[in-house]
Amino acid sequence: MEFKVGTVFHGFTVDRVREDRKAGGEFIEMTHGKTGAKLCYSANSEENKHFSVAFKTTPQNSTGVFHILEHSVLCGSEKFPVKEPFVELMKSSMNTFLNAMTFPDKTMYPVSSRNTRDFLNLTEVYLDAVFAPAILTNKNIFLQEGRRLEIADGEPLFNGVVLNEMRGVMSEPDRKLDEMIGALLFPDNCYRFNAGGAPTEIPSLTYEEFVSTYRRFYHPSNSYFYLDGSIPEEETFSLIESYLEKFSPIEVTWDVDYQTPVSAVGKDVYAVDGDPAGRDLFAIAKIFTDYSTPEKTLAAYVLCDYLASSNESPLTRAVLESGLAENVTVSVEECFKQLYLLTVVRNTNEADSDKIKQVIEDTVARILKEGIPKDDLVASLNKAEFSFRQMREPKALYRNFRVLDSLLYGGDPMLTLDVDPVFKKLRDGLETDLYEMLLEELFADPSGRAEAHLIASDKCAEETARIEKQIARDAYGKLTDAEKRELERELEDFRKWQNTPDRPEDVAAIPHLSLSEVSAEPYRYSTDVSENDGATVLYHRAPTNGIVYFTFYAPLTQLSREELSIASFISSLYGQLPTSKRDAVSLQREIKTYLGDFSASVSVDSKLGATDICTPRLVFSTSTLEENLGHAESIVSEIMNETLFTDSGKIFEIAKQTDEANRQRNIASGHVLALSEAKASLSSECAAGEAVAGVSYQRFVRSLCTDFDSGYEKLLSVVGKLGASLSKENMIVSATAEEKPDLSIFISSFALGEKLPESASYECDIPARSAVKTPSQVSYAVSADSLDRCGTEYNGAFKVAANILELDYLWNMIRVRGGAYGAGFSIGMSGYMFAYSYRDPSPASSIEVYKGCADHIEKFADSGEDIVKYIISTVSEGDPLQTPRAEGATADALWFAGISHDARRKVRGEMLSTDAAGLRSFASVLRHMAERGTVGVVGAGVDDCPDVEVLEI
Repeated sequence: MEFKVGTVFHGFTVDRVREDRKAGGEFIEMTHGKTGAKLCYSANSEENKHFSVAFKTTPQNSTGVFHILEHSVLCGSEKFPVKEPFVELMKSSMNTFLNAMTFPDKTMYPVSSRNTRDFLNLTEVYLDAVFAPAILTNKNIFLQEGRRLEIADGEPLFNGVVLNEMRGVMSEPDRKLDEMIGALLFPDNCYRFNAGGAPTEIPSLTYEEFVSTYRRFYHPSNSYFYLDGSIPEEETFSLIESYLEKFSPIEVTWDVDYQTPVSAVGKDVYAVDGDPAGRDLFAIAKIFTDYSTPEKTLAAYVLCDYLASSNESPLTRAVLESGLAENVTVSVEECFKQLYLLTVVRNTNEADSDKIKQVIEDTVARILKEGIPKDDLVASLNKAEFSFRQMREPKALYRNFRVLDSLLYGGDPMLTLDVDPVFKKLRDGLETDLYEMLLEELFADPSGRAEAHLIASDKCAEETARIEKQIARDAYGKLTDAEKRELERELEDFRKWQNTPDRPEDVAAIPHLSLSEVSAEPYRYSTDVSENDGATVLYHRAPTNGIVYFTFYAPLTQLSREELSIASFISSLYGQLPTSKRDAVSLQREIKTYLGDFSASVSVDSKLGATDICTPRLVFSTSTLEENLGHAESIVSEIMNETLFTDSGKIFEIAKQTDEANRQRNIASGHVLALSEAKASLSSECAAGEAVAGVSYQRFVRSLCTDFDSGYEKLLSVVGKLGASLSKENMIVSATAEEKPDLSIFISSFALGEKLPESASYECDIPARSAVKTPSQVSYAVSADSLDRCGTEYNGAFKVAANILELDYLWNMIRVRGGAYGAGFSIGMSGYMFAYSYRDPSPASSIEVYKGCADHIEKFADSGEDIVKYIISTVSEGDPLQTPRAEGATADALWFAGISHDARRKVRGEMLSTDAAGLRSFASVLRHMAERGTVGVVGAGVDDCPDVEVLEI
């Protein structure tokens, strides 16, 4: 199609056409003539095709109605009357993105695929979902996804997918703080409400309010479409118009009103485990601009980085040295019509908040008096610009976000698609007082500031649970006898609906791809292996937009399992401590100026089939522009070879920050820790992996905080052993770039040394059934096993079976019926397999559900149900959209594991030929897992899980 201003395509009139320089095409803005729907289209040649429809949704309370709608409209529609079209798509699609999301002022439904037919299928199902959902006539969807009042063991309780999701979300102190700040900063508009839903308010939402909210907001006149990539234009526009033409226009009377800045103070409590003393959070927030000023916004980003991006940044250092807190962060908070600056002080005491404010004011005053060092501004500006240059995948999705960040409020949708001119202005501002003036505006004027105090409490989790139980008791107690009988009937009908399979003809109506759409050839990763001055070099060619990504691997096979935990913490110190050439401030300035990013960690890998040995590695990853490669190599070499570990005070600071981060990660992502514990006894690799990132690692960090002298002595001992790893003979260097880079500067900086063993053996004392308690309202439950323990070799059919279990059995039993936010099953060529639940109200029940996996697979195999759709989605998972950096990391992992392209092709063939017999062969493996598999649980429901040993951290 040729798009010219004024031309009409399927009801859409072209309003404006501009060059989309960054995407390499045209950016077209259109309006639907009948309904007024807005549509933006980045017409470019990218293979990935993207569709999204979004609605401006401004909450009027904290019942989470828009969040529940986001879930619910994807649970059946007029044309696709199955209970879970969303899941049916996941079973059969080759999508590169398939989800929906709720923001503070919008709800968004994006999908994408590289396959044209698949893209059209996804688009059609999503259009039918949002414009003709089954929720209008089926209350059961609301009861499932939102909330329902049940009786369990004689006790009333509220259950529901979104309710349990938000119970988990609101257990996180940062999210609780965000909601407090929103209420304080924006008392007069929709941002004062919890768009996701407050667990204490979700139960008050009625089905009638739910439906009326849908009818008001989910209308084309309130919609914003976005298309991106090499889409089939005629079919796509025709499909969209076929839905919009059914509607008459309405007047959209809601908007996000501008908030006049006000001063406010708030206080709340959050749950902690252990002693709450010194663990309060204190936050200061201030509205400083709106969506229409990208130059001011990005300048604020630069200032935030300068002030508090590390312990050596001036504001962070001042607060740490005051002894009043253990950490401070400063950030720009977006996804709002008006943006605000947020300063969060962590692990402090509420009584010290005035002193902390004085430290902040004094520090800012000193900086304003002395001026911001230009070198520091250049470094932070370079870091920000590099970040914008690295677009994440799917790129179209992130362009979509940027378009809506302005379009939703009536602004130019291209405002932030190309920020190169903005960065030029920011560089010009280095010669002016631009940054000092902004710093003064953000910090020196106390008017219009919100202050939030989040007080740590070891009684909060218990009190929160009590309040929620009382809400359910009160709700049930208010019912008349007739209403109670009606509730019983409603729940009986609800369970019947959940347990009634979809009609085969309705399932068949969901558009599916055919197996012919799937290539038998997996994506070929490019890996060139060579030697440079004794070091092994892996090179991966990829279009990186002038960036070089490089990673350095050094074996740690000389370390014991206990020492691996210590090494894992040591890795976090690199780049934060001084070197023999530079102090920490100067080093971090160099990193920001010449490196896009820098990180160090410890990883563990093993050759395919090896269970008794593995290779732990010290890993340094970085990126840089091609023109800065030589300088970058020198900086990384300096960090690796010359870091000083003599400043025990700074190491203690980092240990306390790491310990707190571990606590919060266990609440927000407890499935990661649960999996680490469940897998720990399965192999040498898993035992080492647990030491690097599991309870053993967290115990060492905690010991540094409680008995630093003893832990520091151990740390220095391990530092002394790391030198053996950093020699040319032991080094493996990986680079991902458009052309093979010259890494000789880096490699030549290392001396010759003794070759370390290729591998080592590790055993773990973590019990096979373990649990960790956290102050959360939900839990995470994992059951794991390995094919080696089952005496079985991996087959691609097992991956298809895992997909069936995840999208059919576990989704239905744990998410739909149990109310958990998520559940899944995973198995890979390494032979490790595990089932897991996410934000789960009943972990003990989920562990029992896992035991039924074998029966389900056998039943499925005997049913004659179509396997093809599961094959298609399973194969698609193996070829995800990846950034060049991720592609290089995947290629490295395959090389370390010894997995060739031919081996991957063989597995692909096994997937494509999966039949009922292949599924049945997995049943015996699943029975072994049910009888002798390991278990890991993290969260609140630990005491309900039988035969688990509770681990203390």
